[in-house]
Amino acid sequence: MTSIDDVDGTPARLDIHLGVGIGPIRFGMKPAEVLQAFQEPQLYEDWMGANLNDSLLYQGLILGFSECDGAGPLADSILTDITIHQRENAHLFGQPMGEWTEKALIQELQEREYQVKEQWHGVIDLWKQFGMSFDGDERLIGIVMDAPRPKQSPGHENAETPPVSSLTDQPTPKPFRRLFLFLFGIWLTVEQERG
Repeated sequence: MTSIDDVDGTPARLDIHLGVGIGPIRFGMKPAEVLQAFQEPQLYEDWMGANLNDSLLYQGLILGFSECDGAGPLADSILTDITIHQRENAHLFGQPMGEWTEKALIQELQEREYQVKEQWHGVIDLWKQFGMSFDGDERLIGIVMDAPRPKQSPGHENAETPPVSSLTDQPTPKPFRRLFLFLFGIWLTVEQERG
């Protein structure tokens, strides 16, 4: 279980593990498991957008699940996507998320043998499984992760069947649905600040 604060009152550090989860939260967990492991108060923020019945919402964090109803994620659903936005205690590769510049992060990812593709200025795509976005100063402000997909066996790369999560038989969410909502939320925040 992760407490909300460290001894000195600052938020406990949350390490981002690409393709795995953040802090104690892991892909494939059920909503009750997430709530038990991550005991922060739930919170909606303007950048999050709408249509989030499938999610648990926290400061700077959207945790999306495979199934929902009008009240929220279903008890048997599993965690399929994570969106992290300007969360001060989120760390990537041992460094606070907001300290990464686009250039330094691309270099770090390449050194770790990630296949990096810049979709457009300020947005990085890693295998269509992770998306990262940067502000005008080229500082990392957001990460979108989908649950890992199983590797295709040779000769089946173009199969007509939809990809499934390696953790369940549930279909993997559409790539970049969250990224679109996330980028829209950033745009909305910038427009509101311009006033």
